[in-house]
Amino acid sequence: MKIKCSSCGQGFDEAELPRMIGVRVDCSKCGRPLEMPAMTLPVQNQEAIRTLDSQAVSSDLLSGDKRYAIVVLEGKERGKVIPIDKPRVSLGRTQCDINLEDVDISRQHVLIRIQGSNALLEDLGSTNGTYVGTERIQQADLEDRSEFRIGNHQLMFVIADRDSDIEA
Repeated sequence: MKIKCSSCGQGFDEAELPRMIGVRVDCSKCGRPLEMPAMTLPVQNQEAIRTLDSQAVSSDLLSGDKRYAIVVLEGKERGKVIPIDKPRVSLGRTQCDINLEDVDISRQHVLIRIQGSNALLEDLGSTNGTYVGTERIQQADLEDRSEFRIGNHQLMFVIADRDSDIEA
């Protein structure tokens, strides 16, 4: 791709120019900065990869006759029922399917993968950990009314028949 200096019109072959983040490239004719097109960089952050993965289509399945939710038992939003409507749900402080306001929760903290009447809870490398009971876990199976803790939030995974109410 050819790049032209917006000041003097000098043309450059993009492949011959240095491409490093934070490095300014100047026109060799007039010395003004070149306007370089945006680069696409490979994702190297594992947390970002997991977040992207949580939004991918998967073979996990929600049962058509069931409803799923997370109930906040302890924490800032105590009593809140958060419906789950897809088979893979990320929980964290920001950039997740379910965001919880808590400084002790990592940005992308855990992933829940639902398959029928069971689910898998997976810690995404969080700083403060994910706990089932008093045990810090990397992965744990969840069933109806399974409880787990992230940050200052005690949460319950709930499965209910489609026509019944979900409550703590």
